[in-house]
Amino acid sequence: MNLDEYEYLNIGCGNVRFPNCINMDIVDNVYTYVDIVGNVLNIPFPDKRFKGVIFCHVLEHLYQKDHFRAMQEIRRVLKPNGKLFLECPDLNLVCKYFLDNFQGRGDYWYMCIYGRCLHEGDAHKSGITQEYLTDLLFTHGFGHLNWKTRNDREPTLIVVAEKLEKTLLEKI
Repeated sequence: MNLDEYEYLNIGCGNVRFPNCINMDIVDNVYTYVDIVGNVLNIPFPDKRFKGVIFCHVLEHLYQKDHFRAMQEIRRVLKPNGKLFLECPDLNLVCKYFLDNFQGRGDYWYMCIYGRCLHEGDAHKSGITQEYLTDLLFTHGFGHLNWKTRNDREPTLIVVAEKLEKTLLEKI
């Protein structure tokens, strides 16, 4: 496989592969279909390599203290005006659904909070709200946030963000 021909990076791919993407996960095991093993805290690619990064249901698997580094690394490998597609559980909505036992699916909502825990890397280590995610993205030089929803009942934050010329910290 010639990795040079791919324009997008799918970080934390698990068992989901996308076309025209290098599919990367922290492990290569029965739960993943990877092209390359790598860590979002030290992405094994050069600066400004990708037009886009997919970061789907990964942020919650990191401790909050590691979110800063993950965003720095994603920004580093994106080309100017590159796009980040980020998806994660909406902690506010998931907690509400759990407390309300929405649709009689309390066990499912509990899993959305803490992860499936099928293996060591499958636990959720942090909760994400829209306010927190907005601040994290703006601080790390992402803007033009385009929020998306699947439906009214899906407790998921979905955002497409564009890499800006400078981070908020560089502007100060």
